[in-house]
Amino acid sequence: MSYDHVGQKEKGYSAGFFGALKGKGIKQSIKDSFQQKRENYLEKKADFTDFILKKMHTYKKVDGLFLWEVDRKLNSLAKKGFKQKDLVNGIITIVLSRKETNQLATDEEKARIETTIQELEGLENLKLLQFYRYQLAYCEKKFYDGQVTRWIELKVTNL
Repeated sequence: MSYDHVGQKEKGYSAGFFGALKGKGIKQSIKDSFQQKRENYLEKKADFTDFILKKMHTYKKVDGLFLWEVDRKLNSLAKKGFKQKDLVNGIITIVLSRKETNQLATDEEKARIETTIQELEGLENLKLLQFYRYQLAYCEKKFYDGQVTRWIELKVTNL
């Protein structure tokens, strides 16, 4: 003989669908259940679209700079940590791919690149895993042969 029905109120069985069925009636209970499922679905859908948009933002290209490359390098820096000489100097340099054109970026382009890098997930991981304050600076240099190299300088200070 089973006594599973004993203590169902303590377990919360009466507060679920069947408890609402008893109190409101079958039509209203089914309607409420579908409404709740619909709200849960819409919430999960919104979370998923936000996740996809963040990933799509990572694969964008800003002025010839692949954001996924920067994000990957920042994530690896967050996992590995810094060298002691980098902390003594106070500047960490992240070398980026060469620029396709031989023109240097304007101040507006540099500001746009810096703001998009600030929004990357890799920089957030770096801030969370390595407890320092960072100032980001995007730098470019043009050589005599016309090639433009670029890098990111992270100025590291204690919190």
